[in-house]
Amino acid sequence: MGVDIETPLRSFIEDVASNKPTPGGGSVAAVTGALAAGLTSMVCRLTIGKKSYEEVEEEMEQLLKDSERLRDRLQALAVEDAQAYDTVIEALRMDRSTPEAKEERGRALQQALRDAAEVPMETSERSLDLLRVAQQVATKGNVNALSDAGVAAHLALAAFRGARLNVEINLSSIKSADYVAKRRSRLEAMSHEVEKLHTRSLTVIDERL
Repeated sequence: MGVDIETPLRSFIEDVASNKPTPGGGSVAAVTGALAAGLTSMVCRLTIGKKSYEEVEEEMEQLLKDSERLRDRLQALAVEDAQAYDTVIEALRMDRSTPEAKEERGRALQQALRDAAEVPMETSERSLDLLRVAQQVATKGNVNALSDAGVAAHLALAAFRGARLNVEINLSSIKSADYVAKRRSRLEAMSHEVEKLHTRSLTVIDERL
């Protein structure tokens, strides 16, 4: 079980479609974010070096660095998400034949659930970061690649929403009320910014088309 970032696309999709627990929604959300970053990088590259966009070239070069950094991290998070879920499964399978074993299993499971929540939590954070980059690229990037910028914005939004669902499903089994409240508060705050950035991106794309 798990994800290998070098796995061909067809094999990855087949694994997702199988009855194996991983790769699941968290990994798919991260890969979706990586694809959004890839498209954002493409728009940057189609803008850099073009005479009509000389005045934004330096900014585009920085945005390209940002999107590539996010692409690398989101690809890694796809792997980490599967690994974290596998750890939850291992904890669930621990011995519970004695009170001591049950207590140890409970501790291991709670830690595994927190770890499994933190990975999609970071995916949601990076998806927000990407939407900040994508919105700027949509505003100043090559007009001939606006459709690609739009797809990037849609995918980044989907990555955030998918990651959020995967955080929530783990939070539902975590006993620490303080931990759960803090994560949900952060998700809610990010969600508002994500929706605004997505709307701004599509608005500017519509205006420039």
